Amino acid sequence: MKKLMLLAVALVSLAGCKDIREEKSVVMKQQGKVCQRLYEAPYSYEHTWTTYTHQRIGKVTFTTPHQHSETIHVPAKYGVVFQCMTGAMTVKGPDLLDRQLWEQLKEEQDVIVSYQEVYENEYAKDKKINSHLVRYDFVGAVPGILDPESPK
Repeated sequence: MKKLMLLAVALVSLAGCKDIREEKSVVMKQQGKVCQRLYEAPYSYEHTWTTYTHQRIGKVTFTTPHQHSETIHVPAKYGVVFQCMTGAMTVKGPDLLDRQLWEQLKEEQDVIVSYQEVYENEYAKDKKINSHLVRYDFVGAVPGILDPESPK
């Protein structure tokens, strides 16, 4: 029984040595073109709901409804769709940087797109045993044409 217990502990400790980490590449650049500029207007809506309180007096229960409401404000969203060597990349959000990018770039404009590759890497005892590309993280875009001699 003691040997079986030690074997189980050893197997669990070996299996527990793997860990998964999300890691980013260095910032890379590639040539792109602005395909489309996106804009979603701000809007608001009213959300209402009813809750009930119950009060029991003797054998009788009294139910009282309570009306609640709140206004939800959704800010404007700005976005840009780039066509790059790796495919289409869409950047969209309500942030000031998204708006500045949207205002700066025009459709059909040549741009240099900066991005990072995000990998999910699996390690066992600090040795990488598996890796796969999860997504591309947008870093920035500037008008221009990438110099073929410059490092990517």
